[in-house]
Amino acid sequence: MGKGRINYLKWIKLSIAAPLSMIIAGVLGLNYATSAATITLLTVQDTKKDTLEISIKRILAFAVMTGLCFLLFPLIGYNVLAYAAFLCIFLLLCYIAGLESGITMNAVLAGHYLGVGEMSLAAVGNEAAILFIGAGMGILANLIMPENLQKIRKDQRQIDGAMKRILERMSVYLCQEDRSDYTGECFEQVDKLLESMEREAKLRIRNTFTKGDTYFISYMQMRMRQCEVLKSVYGSIMQLTVIPMQAEILSRFLKEVSDSFHETNNAERLLESLAQMRSGFKISDLPKSREEFENRAVLMQIAKDLEQFLKIKSKFVAQLSKEEQQKYWTDNEQ
Repeated sequence: MGKGRINYLKWIKLSIAAPLSMIIAGVLGLNYATSAATITLLTVQDTKKDTLEISIKRILAFAVMTGLCFLLFPLIGYNVLAYAAFLCIFLLLCYIAGLESGITMNAVLAGHYLGVGEMSLAAVGNEAAILFIGAGMGILANLIMPENLQKIRKDQRQIDGAMKRILERMSVYLCQEDRSDYTGECFEQVDKLLESMEREAKLRIRNTFTKGDTYFISYMQMRMRQCEVLKSVYGSIMQLTVIPMQAEILSRFLKEVSDSFHETNNAERLLESLAQMRSGFKISDLPKSREEFENRAVLMQIAKDLEQFLKIKSKFVAQLSKEEQQKYWTDNEQ
């Protein structure tokens, strides 16, 4: 989340769930009922998966904490020295086991044992109940998560639209000698949109507990690789010093790629057209000057990059199952 932005949904959930935890613990007659609210505050994360994972780690850390307290407190006494010994061992075990997220909360619960001065089953049951109420309310609160599929689809359409415009501009400037107003600023917009889509797609996965929506991650990565290829094409276009006659043919092909640029296009027909075009280039008259030779070499590099650009999409489509195509393509009206 960016600096200065407030997660209002999380604010509302915490404002409701934390007091409810304390009320429930109070109604059940538990000691230190306010700790249930604190645990809820510490439990609620930005995604359902994060919340569940951190809750499991804290429950495991609770088991470690209680076991250590059973061993140390009756032996050393319910005093600062015993608590210091407990912390020393507890911290080390949590670091080794990767349970760091359970340290603070369980250190507080361990202090409750010192407060009551005993390690009875009633005392352990009290702390366990506080833990489960607090963590349980946190998990319940995070069942309410906004649906971000529309945001992902919006980013996706904007990415495709921006790349479509990039291809169209390339088809125009390829045949122009004056490119003083042709800049690469358009790629900055695409890069930002790709970052946004990646963030939203990963968020969706961690809220659905399924790998089913990795489609959007794969789609974003595919477009990201294509964008890198287009940056190379842009650099090649800027290297042209003269316009060979083959440039017009390549320009028309770029326009064709732009016109057919779509999520569901497998690029196979375009790859066939490109292969025919490249074959035609090879049988063209030989260049008559060094400058023409160098510029035709640039055109061949552009054609090679476009082949890579189309193969990236073709490979992406080939890896999709029929079920995935049905699920993601039929639901996305553009």
